Amino acid sequence: MRVVGAILLGLGIIIGLAAFNKDVSVDTPYGRVNNMGLMDDRRNYLMAAGVCAIVGAIFIAMDRKKED
Repeated sequence: MRVVGAILLGLGIIIGLAAFNKDVSVDTPYGRVNNMGLMDDRRNYLMAAGVCAIVGAIFIAMDRKKED
């Protein structure tokens, strides 16, 4: 269970970093503006990353309690 937790925690961190680097603006004749659809995509990726990281941390913590 500890390996699965470590994988989920790492996956959550990677997805979170990718989401923060996602460009949410688009070019228009008036300049760059924020695209609501891209902002929603980034929010969804951040929520998924948070869930993965939290579940991974819980798996790691539960495995440590079993060893004690």
